[in-house]
Amino acid sequence: MPVEVSLPSSAVRTAITVPRNALVIRQNHSYVLRVTGAGTVEELDVTPGAGIADVVEVSGPLAAGDRLVIRDAEHLTAGQPVRVIDATHRGPTTSHPG
Repeated sequence: MPVEVSLPSSAVRTAITVPRNALVIRQNHSYVLRVTGAGTVEELDVTPGAGIADVVEVSGPLAAGDRLVIRDAEHLTAGQPVRVIDATHRGPTTSHPG
């Protein structure tokens, strides 16, 4: 006996994702802290999107490979010097949710 099914489909799209712990959400904006080449942090406003597991899609001035603060970012301020102690944590990545 034949069965007819319908499967949802969506267009493939490219998105920048960041670790959920890198996202700082405040009442009036959301941001991440990017580590600069000079070893300081800069605050980048982002707009959060869909989240899956431990990553969140964001739109904003990020690029795949940027180094982000993923712990205690809410305790740092823009321009503050930092020392990277574990470069194995991932920063923004390009993914194809769908």
